[in-house]
Amino acid sequence: MRIPLDLYQILGVPIQATPEQIDQAFDDRCQQLPRQEYSKAAVEARTQLLQDAHAVLSETKTRTAYDQSLLADSAPADTQGIELQDNQLIGALLLLQEQSDYERISQLGSAYLQQSIDLNRLPNTNNRTEEDIVLAMALANLEAGRECWQQKQFEK
Repeated sequence: MRIPLDLYQILGVPIQATPEQIDQAFDDRCQQLPRQEYSKAAVEARTQLLQDAHAVLSETKTRTAYDQSLLADSAPADTQGIELQDNQLIGALLLLQEQSDYERISQLGSAYLQQSIDLNRLPNTNNRTEEDIVLAMALANLEAGRECWQQKQFEK
C-alpha cells in the first residue's frame, strides 16, 4: 500500500534539517511510546519505520539520492509517498496519530479495511493488525471530534 508520507514526515523534521536535528528527532520519536492498547507488532512496525527513515536520512549519500527523488517533478501526485507492506501500515498510522493527522488515518485505515475485511463483521480476533487499525481509526475520530468541539464546530 502506498501512503502519502515521506521520510522527513516520519521523523517529523523539515527537509532542511541538519544531521544533528535528524538524530535528535529520531531519539525523541523512539522514546515516545504509543498508547498501551496497541499490540507489540504495531509498536514494532512504528519503530521499524522510524529506523528505516533514520537510516536513509542520516547517511549523506543516501539522503542526497532520496532528496533528489523526492524533489523530482516527474513523479505523478498519486505515486508520491512511500510503499508499505500491510503489516507496516499500523506503524504509519501510529506516526500519523502522533502528528494529529486524524483525517489521513481515517482515509488510510478505511482503504485498508475495505480491501482486507468484510465491514459487516467484526475484525478477526486472530489478526491483531486489523484490530490495531480499527483502534487507530476510533482514536483518530475521537480526537478529531474533540478538536471540532473545542473549536465550536458542532455540525462537523
